Amino acid sequence: MRKFLATAALAAVLALPAVAGFAQDGQKAGGDDMGKMMQGQADMQGQTMSMQEGVDPTQSSQGYMEAMQRMQEQMGAIQMSGDADTDFAKMMIPHHQSAIEMAKVELENGKDEELKALAQKMIDDQEKEIEQLQTWLEKNEKK
Repeated sequence: MRKFLATAALAAVLALPAVAGFAQDGQKAGGDDMGKMMQGQADMQGQTMSMQEGVDPTQSSQGYMEAMQRMQEQMGAIQMSGDADTDFAKMMIPHHQSAIEMAKVELENGKDEELKALAQKMIDDQEKEIEQLQTWLEKNEKK
């Protein structure tokens, strides 16, 4: 199980630089490109799940994957503005929300007290950061 979670987490982390770079390129090429890239990432993660032959997904692994899929859908729906600050704030909100959802899965299902404490800290920190990002967008987003 730990190997699966490590593989899924690594896949997500490795994909993040591609999201940022592609988002910038996608603005030039058209908004559809971002959605295609995000769908490709979702397909890749679905393959990661299916590569674990003989392993029935647990409630926690399903929760983690569902959180990542929601994040990908939300990020894929964001229209890039071409402004680095605005796009960063818009993209980080669903990213942080996904981290909160994953941390809640850990709190509900995890057994390690150190990781559960870290999960709670992540929830507290990420909620504050989402508020900061939303406030920044309200004040600064060019409409």
